[in-house]
Amino acid sequence: MSSHWALSIDFGTSNTSAAHTNPFKGTVEPATLSDDHHSMASSVLVSNTGAISAGPVALANAEGFPEGFIRSPKRLIGQDTAWLGGGQVAVQSMVSEVFRETIRRASRAHNNLPPRYLVVTHPEVWSPDEIAVLKKAAADAGMPPNAVATLSEPKAAIAHYTQDRALVPGQKIAVFDIGGGTLDIAVLNCRAPGAYDVLAAEGDGSIGGRSFDQLLRRWLERHLDEDEPDVLDALRRHATFDEQRKLEQRITDAKELLSDTDRAVIPVDVDGKSHRVQITRGEFEDLISPSVDRAVGLARAALAQAGLTPHDLHALYLTGGTSRVPLLQEKLKDIGPVAQLDNPKTVVCQGALVSLIAAVEARRAHEPVKTSGPRRAAHPQPQRVVSPRRRRT
Repeated sequence: MSSHWALSIDFGTSNTSAAHTNPFKGTVEPATLSDDHHSMASSVLVSNTGAISAGPVALANAEGFPEGFIRSPKRLIGQDTAWLGGGQVAVQSMVSEVFRETIRRASRAHNNLPPRYLVVTHPEVWSPDEIAVLKKAAADAGMPPNAVATLSEPKAAIAHYTQDRALVPGQKIAVFDIGGGTLDIAVLNCRAPGAYDVLAAEGDGSIGGRSFDQLLRRWLERHLDEDEPDVLDALRRHATFDEQRKLEQRITDAKELLSDTDRAVIPVDVDGKSHRVQITRGEFEDLISPSVDRAVGLARAALAQAGLTPHDLHALYLTGGTSRVPLLQEKLKDIGPVAQLDNPKTVVCQGALVSLIAAVEARRAHEPVKTSGPRRAAHPQPQRVVSPRRRRT
């Protein structure tokens, strides 16, 4: 087992995933972060004493102090502090705790030794100041600053998708990344093997799995109002934090199930009352169709901004858990050749680590051979991309 291992963190709006180098084989694999899953909640809890916890720990204790709970600390990056749990809390400290918990959980496979290198991903449209928060948070989590790199999410996705199918210089590709909280689209040109110029980038922080969940929640409440008003009244008046959280998870589970089947059931249990509501895929698609159309429209806008048409795209890479929605995949076929491999939730973190390892090995290959003295660790710097003027929507 090697003690020199590397880690990548895809810090998402709703969930955080990670990849590590296998302790025995050295291969890049998703890291287990919670109950045999390759992701954990990005949530943070600030206790009444000011102590910060993250991920499953935060979720488990949120009911006891809901005013200190925040589901998506990533949305706060760009501001210095946030009011939480009765006081001002540094956003960087929240992010640092998410990183610390991710590192701690991933380190279990490595005899609890910390990683030698870390790469953290970020949206293409982020500013240098926003990216700097990630670097500082990683340092606060215990990583040496010269062992930390950052990489844009679309470039990480491409690194994963092109491991066994390298692109030819001049080929144009797009990355459509729709996760739990946001939609990010980037159009890139392959300048040289492994090197890309970003031609255009678009994003929308209001489209994602959570917004689909909210649409489904409103549909559910309308259904209850018609058929079981007493259940809806109990849900609104008496539901505990834990009961609300369980319902949120059941709504998410139903949404994900509808990507594989034509119907799903949402159990609603509250205050001793119970009801089961069935929804079909067709009903769900009617709910999300306007959001899907907006998402596809943003993809078209990104292509137009890059001066391209759908016929110019070599591939349209899909990442993020919400990219599994059949209606979305069907409508994106008009934008370009859709490519989706493996688990879309871990594409970015695996690609980021592949890119980091390649950068470290390339740096080592150019180091002068020393005849004595310790060898210095290579400073990980994944290949930079040339970006257009950033635009946030």
